[in-house]
Amino acid sequence: MQTQFTDADLQKPHIQEAERILRTCVHCGFVTPPAPLTSC
Repeated sequence: MQTQFTDADLQKPHIQEAERILRTCVHCGFVTPPAPLTSC
């Protein structure tokens, strides 16, 4: 999965939080689609 936010998007607090969560995930492959991102 590739996710890129624009600079304008990154000004929004909820997008900043999503960016932080996505960038800390190690992409282990064990997370299923219904799993919350915080399980990464």
